[in-house]
Amino acid sequence: MLEIRDLHVKFHTRQREAVAGVSLTIHDGEILGLVGESGSGKSVTAMSVAGLLPRKQCDFSGEILLDGAELLHADRTLLRQVQGREIGVVFQEPQSCMDPLMRIGPQVEEVLRIHTDLSREARRDQALAALAAVELPDPAGVYRKYPHELSGGMLQRAMIAAAVVARPKLLLLDEPTTALDVTIQAQILDLVKALQKKYDLTTIYITHDLGVVANVADRIAVMYAGDIVELGRCEEVFYDPRHPYTWALLSSLPQLGVKGEPLYSIAGTPPNLFHEVKGDAFAPRNPQALKIDFVARPPYFEVSPTHKARTWLLDPRAPKVEPPEHIRQLREQGVKFRAQ
Repeated sequence: MLEIRDLHVKFHTRQREAVAGVSLTIHDGEILGLVGESGSGKSVTAMSVAGLLPRKQCDFSGEILLDGAELLHADRTLLRQVQGREIGVVFQEPQSCMDPLMRIGPQVEEVLRIHTDLSREARRDQALAALAAVELPDPAGVYRKYPHELSGGMLQRAMIAAAVVARPKLLLLDEPTTALDVTIQAQILDLVKALQKKYDLTTIYITHDLGVVANVADRIAVMYAGDIVELGRCEEVFYDPRHPYTWALLSSLPQLGVKGEPLYSIAGTPPNLFHEVKGDAFAPRNPQALKIDFVARPPYFEVSPTHKARTWLLDPRAPKVEPPEHIRQLREQGVKFRAQ
C-alpha cells in the first residue's frame, strides 16, 4: 500500500508550492488515475514518490510510505534499493529515456543487473519474458535492436517491459500514451490493465485526459494547482462530478455523435508558480464561482464515503448552482448505469 501524507513541494525559484498538501492512499492492486492539466503538480507528485525530486532545488515536507517504509526523506542508498526493484516508472517520451547507443535488451536487463544476483543467461531469459509480456512481436529480435529501430508504440512497450521486469510493487506511468496515435493508445491501455492483473501491480496512471483513464482506473484523483480537488471511484467522478474543474474537464471531452458544435475549452490558464493564490485556485476560471471562492480555500466536503471534493458549492449554506448541460446528461447516464 502507498500512503502520501500531506505532501508539500516548493521549488526555490518559485513563489508558490508545486504540490500543496496532497494526501492519498493507494491500495494494493489498485489503479489510481491522477488527472489534471499541465502544471497541476501531477508529475512532481510522481517524482516525489519515485525518489526523483531534485532535493537541492526544492523544499519538501510530509511523508510517503510504501508498505510502511518512508521514502520522501530516505537517503540515496535506500532509494537506490527501491528504485526499479520496488517502484517501476514509465515516462512520457521513451525516445528521450532510452540510451540510443545501447540495444534494447541490456536496457531492460539493467534493473536485474543492479538488484539481483542472476546470471547473464537468467537475466536475458527474464528480459525476454518481459518483452513477451508486453506483447512485442519477436521478443528475441527486439532484444537485439537499438531504440531508433522501433516505432513509438513498440518503444513504449519496451519501456514498460523495463519497468516491470523486476516485478515491482508500484508502477508509475507518467502520460505514457501522449505521443501515440489513438489505436496504439488503446492497445497500451489494455496492456496496462493486463499487466496489473498479471503481476498484481499497484499503479498510478498520470494523464491530462480523463477519457484515457475511463476504462482503466479504479479511482480518479483530479488535481489542480498542486492540490487534489476531487477524489472518488471512477464511476463517481464520471457520472456524479462535483467540482467545477472536473465539470470543465469532462465537458472538454469530444462527444461521439455530436457534429457541428465547437469543442468546449476551459477559459484562462492555470495559475503559474510565481504568484501566490488566494482562495480556490480555480475561481478565476470558474463561471460558477462564489464570492467566498476568491477569499478562502474550501475544505473537503464528503459526497459519499468514497467520494469527496474541495468546493464551496457543496457547503450546505451555498446557493444551488446547476452544472453545465453535459454534466446533467452524465448524471442521467449514471442513474441508468447504476440501475443496471
